[in-house]
Amino acid sequence: MEAIGIIVEYNPFHNGHMHHLQQAKTQFPDATIIAVMSGHFLQRGIPAILNKWQRAELAIIHSIDIVIELPYASSVQRADIFARNAVQLLAAMNIKALVFGSESADVETLTQLTSQPTEANDILGYYYIQAIQALGNKIQAMAIPRLESQYNQETLGETTIASATAIRQALNDGRTISNYVPAATAKLLTSGNYPASEAYYNFIRHRILVNPDDLKDIALVAEGIENRLYDAALEAQDYNAWLNLVATTRYRKNHLNRLATHILTGTTWQQLDTAANNLDYLRVLGLSSRGQNYLRHNREHFPLPVITSLSRQTSLNAELELRATTAYALLFQHHNITALLEREYNKKPILGGIIHD
Repeated sequence: MEAIGIIVEYNPFHNGHMHHLQQAKTQFPDATIIAVMSGHFLQRGIPAILNKWQRAELAIIHSIDIVIELPYASSVQRADIFARNAVQLLAAMNIKALVFGSESADVETLTQLTSQPTEANDILGYYYIQAIQALGNKIQAMAIPRLESQYNQETLGETTIASATAIRQALNDGRTISNYVPAATAKLLTSGNYPASEAYYNFIRHRILVNPDDLKDIALVAEGIENRLYDAALEAQDYNAWLNLVATTRYRKNHLNRLATHILTGTTWQQLDTAANNLDYLRVLGLSSRGQNYLRHNREHFPLPVITSLSRQTSLNAELELRATTAYALLFQHHNITALLEREYNKKPILGGIIHD
């Protein structure tokens, strides 16, 4: 049984992602599709607008066969570590090919580059290829051109394809997104109240002001920036104002978003580095019937154990994942916080694809 891999965040799952999957299935019609997906916090340090189980459901009903979680310490990372660890998890699942979206869709050029390209999805594609080469693995790299004009385009266009950034902005503005996402995504995005970095600012600010001496140990805090973080927190009344006060040419906003998330979760440099360099499980969030069959026939050959919950896990990756879910849930009502944490311990993988409100 052959499998191909993709690396996703689905924030949210939209028509461009559907195109990517359709192209992957056209190229590999008989393969099991395995997705490695970020959890509650994403590569750029922002919270997902839908929780990871909702996003796993969307993935399964739109033709993905297995969804594997990319742990917090691998997800909220700079591009090279994010790519390296995602590829390592897919390699552990014995994939034949990695299929990714790209601005240029030119694997040969990306392979020959000696430095990081400029386009956002080309950057990740470049590091995916670097990761495959570093593993000495025979995984085939295949790029599919993105249909939207820009990865971070902030406005909806006239077609049915838009970037996730534009879709999130439209949601924040109260505009309809139904033309740009599948019906299942639209169904889940009806509350009008989605987690965003801005909503966590009071928690981040509290940690900075109450425990300033602890800042120097937080992941990504370096070169005395803890003083700048503290001074900005004293002055700024909202998250964007705080970001603008802290940002410099060296410390850009994506870096600071990740840093702020590590403050929120209390993740130290040592914890982040240790966990990111010690992937110790393959956590399944969702499965199709084909995915169940693939696991049944192949899991005994995987170099990492396959797990479905964190109930028996004592590793640092599991600890950080529980912290991330606790932090993510801070915006919700008490019963929803409890439900999210119980899912970490008890939730079985999404089977088939039934969308729950």
